[in-house]
Amino acid sequence: MGKYLLKIFENEKYQNDFLNGDLYMNTLKKFKEYDKSDTNRSDKFEALISNQKPDLVQIGKLSFPKKDCGFMKLNSLEYDYCNLLCMYKLWMENENDILSIDSKNKEFGSCCVIIHNVNLFLKKITEKTDSKDIVCHYNEVKYINKNKEFKNLNDFDIPFTKFSEYKYQREFRIAIDTKRNVNEPYILNIGDIRNICEITTIEKINQQLKNYYLK
Repeated sequence: MGKYLLKIFENEKYQNDFLNGDLYMNTLKKFKEYDKSDTNRSDKFEALISNQKPDLVQIGKLSFPKKDCGFMKLNSLEYDYCNLLCMYKLWMENENDILSIDSKNKEFGSCCVIIHNVNLFLKKITEKTDSKDIVCHYNEVKYINKNKEFKNLNDFDIPFTKFSEYKYQREFRIAIDTKRNVNEPYILNIGDIRNICEITTIEKINQQLKNYYLK
């Protein structure tokens, strides 16, 4: 099985904009600000730096040892104004694992596009960002258990780290820094990409995956 990316949209207009090459990218800060009722998008712990238990917590005259304290979660403000393109990765790290798209992802919308040529898609993006002197990085998101300690993430990993409650999203991110330092979306146009994409549905892809694993 090859590597593919899936982008899910709320409506056909957004889907057509994407096929036209207009990549709509919200700021990382926007995901921190979403109403918590939007459990798919809202994440106040975007740009995680560490998740630790303090050695000792003191409240007035009372003190509590580390084992009795909750986790202290810290996230970075440095990446608030970077813009993100978030997609679903359609591949497994372990070839023996079975892939199926979690139904929770349907809450993002009913329209979706599968990208068949991921390398060309990423090449189009980096060529455009290079021409505009925009810093661009992309990577799979790493999911971390919020009940385990970690600290001192390196700078590159910070925008690509989330808690494991979002693992069902199997996210692949493209992060750009336009140096504008504003909390506004950015549209990066890379030209029409219909030749490397196909309009589809989550149901259709899950059926295709089922047929693939039944071979």
